[in-house]
Amino acid sequence: MANYIRITLTERQQISALLEMKVSINKIANKLGRYPSTIGREIDRNSVEGKYQAYPAHKAAKERHPCPPNKMDVNKRLYECVVTNLRRGWSPSQISGWLKNKKKNIYICAESIYRYFYNNKENKVYELFPSKRNHRFRRARKARKPQKNPSIHSIEHRPKHVEKRTILGHWEGDTIRFNRQQKACVTTLVERVSRLVYLFKNENGTSQHVMGHIEKALKASTRKVWRTITFDNGTEFKHFKPLEKAGCRIYFSHPYSPWERGTNENTNGRIRRTLGRSTKMNEISQADLDELAKRLNNTPRKCLNYQTPIEVFKRRVKRIRCNGL
Repeated sequence: MANYIRITLTERQQISALLEMKVSINKIANKLGRYPSTIGREIDRNSVEGKYQAYPAHKAAKERHPCPPNKMDVNKRLYECVVTNLRRGWSPSQISGWLKNKKKNIYICAESIYRYFYNNKENKVYELFPSKRNHRFRRARKARKPQKNPSIHSIEHRPKHVEKRTILGHWEGDTIRFNRQQKACVTTLVERVSRLVYLFKNENGTSQHVMGHIEKALKASTRKVWRTITFDNGTEFKHFKPLEKAGCRIYFSHPYSPWERGTNENTNGRIRRTLGRSTKMNEISQADLDELAKRLNNTPRKCLNYQTPIEVFKRRVKRIRCNGL
């Protein structure tokens, strides 16, 4: 009984059609991969006035075995907690993990949150989801063609241990741009282990301007916190020599291969929830970006076992100072 799967509407439609064709119960069961006794019980229980039809049968079965209510239907406190954190920009997964990690006396899984608001669209709470969609979809990943003669600064020469995310200090960088009428852009830097993010406002996208902000941040921090940075192939990152002189090795991903900087791309997607393409950068100050970075760094992450990036980062920095790791 543990592995039993209830008969679906599609199967009931097949049963109804086959019965109209005078097909025997044994043959119907064989066609559907069910036991004859299962088909027999289905016909006996869900026939109306001696006749079996798919939709009345499906309705009768659902009334006999109604779905249990969602927790948020019966717990107003849980509902308010979920909606409040969605408005803070948290995802259902982050809310669920945070409740579990903090050992709250209320809990709900992420899938139940999605299901509840997809089925109850009146208040359009699903617009608070990260994607702001009321459905999910999958994206295919394109295969990358390897370079014949990779540069010494190619990601192919980056130390293999960086992929394991065991050592603090390996970063990924990019710029977020807006509509073509605006020269201003935002530099995003995210640390691979802790997912800590820095945001810098650039009045223009020239390499000297963009790399200048990164160099200042690098020189103001502990050297071991900046071991490597992996950028994309944008021209704004071509003046990287000062960063290497400061002790940080620079690498570049392959062209058209955003998955090689997946942490950065994911972070940019989170930032875009606040800074859309139509954002007027003349109305956004560095203080505003610092506040956004602070909010992101204090949001629990599933990949960190629902700890916040700032918690992980501080703990790792303390370990560096104590043990030199």
